[in-house]
Amino acid sequence: MEEVDVEPIKYHGMFNNMYVICCVLLYVVRKDEDICSPILRKLFNESHLIFVGLQKIKEDVPSKNKKSQFVSISKNYRSVIRACMEELQQNAVSAQDGSLASQYGDQVSILLAIELIWNLCEVLFIDAAPGDQFSPAGPHG
Repeated sequence: MEEVDVEPIKYHGMFNNMYVICCVLLYVVRKDEDICSPILRKLFNESHLIFVGLQKIKEDVPSKNKKSQFVSISKNYRSVIRACMEELQQNAVSAQDGSLASQYGDQVSILLAIELIWNLCEVLFIDAAPGDQFSPAGPHG
């Protein structure tokens, strides 16, 4: 089964037919190539396994051991993203087609942003030491 991406686009204009004035809503349909990429498919599958494991830990692990498990899972997730980024980067460098190289480069940029945001969330919410607070005024008030 092929995946498709359907995006509604509202045309800013009015058309007057013989019965009624109406707005036109166009749908752009294109094949969702990201889903078909073997590299990103591997990322989706591994991410799914990581998050399913995270749900099991939520239910099974005592609360005192959860923080270390969350940190470990978070680092594992970042390493999966990093491995995918590196593979996409290698493909971008070796691609003969310029548009394909550009597509790989765009995917690398998106994954880099995801990794950076995830790392920030890990530092702020998961692996923060007790009593550590970030304040705009700095450490001395």
